[in-house]
Amino acid sequence: MASASGVARDPRTYSVRACCISQRGMWCSRRVGPRIPASGNDIAEIEGPAHGLYAVHGMSAFTLDQLRRILPPLEELGPVFHLLLESSLPPESDPWAASTGLGTAGARIARLDEVQRRLSETTRSAVAHVEAVHGGVGDVIAAYAEGDVLSGAAALLRLAALEEGRGRLARALGYADSAVRASAGSATPVHLRALRRRARAARGLGSLEAALSDYSEAWRGALDLDDAQGAAEAAVGAGNVLEDQARWEDAERWYHTALEGMDRAGYDGPERWHALLNLSVVLRTRGELEEARARLSEAAAVPSVREDEGATVFFENAEGQWLMAAGRHEEAIDHLTLALAAVTDSRARIVVRLNLTEALHAAGRTLEAAEEARRAELDAISAGREQELPGVYRALGRLAADDGSPDAFVLFERCLKLIEELRLPRIERARTLQLYADAEDTVGRHDEAERIREEADREYASLGLRPRTRWAEAHPDDSNDSRGYTG
Repeated sequence: MASASGVARDPRTYSVRACCISQRGMWCSRRVGPRIPASGNDIAEIEGPAHGLYAVHGMSAFTLDQLRRILPPLEELGPVFHLLLESSLPPESDPWAASTGLGTAGARIARLDEVQRRLSETTRSAVAHVEAVHGGVGDVIAAYAEGDVLSGAAALLRLAALEEGRGRLARALGYADSAVRASAGSATPVHLRALRRRARAARGLGSLEAALSDYSEAWRGALDLDDAQGAAEAAVGAGNVLEDQARWEDAERWYHTALEGMDRAGYDGPERWHALLNLSVVLRTRGELEEARARLSEAAAVPSVREDEGATVFFENAEGQWLMAAGRHEEAIDHLTLALAAVTDSRARIVVRLNLTEALHAAGRTLEAAEEARRAELDAISAGREQELPGVYRALGRLAADDGSPDAFVLFERCLKLIEELRLPRIERARTLQLYADAEDTVGRHDEAERIREEADREYASLGLRPRTRWAEAHPDDSNDSRGYTG
């Protein structure tokens, strides 16, 4: 059977086996099946039923897959499914079963007692959100009724911000796109804000070329209006998109463009430290550690940093990444743990968890690293950010390979399949293939590694890019990914 990477695999192995980590911290290959032995999670299979019922703390329970088959796929049940996922427990026999629409989480055991306890709270939150959305739509209608199109566009942008705040980027993109179309033909601040908001949502969903186009247009429009803040935000956003594509020199140019524009305008807002912090990411990725440290220190000295309560996440994350690059892994863990404690944005939480996973892995704390990666998977699915899952499975694949598991390929194959299913940018496939090849080398399958590496090189070449360094791939630089308000 040809796998997603094009490498032939034994179908008997690929279809029924998965990588997992045991309670002793050792990677192993287990058969995927309904039996879940009793463990520290107090999960035990109920004797008798053939359809896979389990007991959790003495109460009947179902896997998430079973509940998704029982409950209809209605939009209003979305918060209930998120609650089921958040309160679920992993089956010890197969904590990362790669077999469901939920990524690897479909085999988790739902804790129905916990769901019952929290359901009222979830309902109240959902009702409040619907009320806020309907109120915002009312503002849009009222503005249009009065012939005030730009106020209507501004109301649409508030709705986009509301949905983005809940991690619903597809909905945020829809509102932002409506705002762009409503304000089209008018070189106004509202139109430029709409372009930047649409770009941010598009980037989060992996539509990088569309995001870059919107940021570029927003930057040109801001220059025409002498809008220093808007121009800086758009330039930093464009740099972030280019960094996502491993186009570091282009990203660096955009960050310098943002800084030079702020210098000319005498503007010293938060976009200054955003640009400096992201510039340090690019420099660190290229191995220029001392220059990266200088930019990081310069960013920390910008006065607006002290006024931004959210800055802690970015600086602690960046500090942790710099320490990782310097080989000071335990210190990096301390800073990344502080970043994780301060995070509020769903994407930032996933990013920091994955960075912490890498730091723990580098420090030899494999079991803790695997647990953080599992939590990152849970965060991604519960927040509706399935596009972040390839990064999770790449991290798990590296962990499995470095621990000597010959079945690490299952995780990379799942990653490639997700990239295809979600239609993510091709750079994601190139990065995955590159790490996949390294993993195959690690477990001694050198012929397969060479074939996969050649495919990765072809993928990079088709994008006009060069392969990232092994360091850059194994330690993703995501300081600029965790920003909710710029880029």
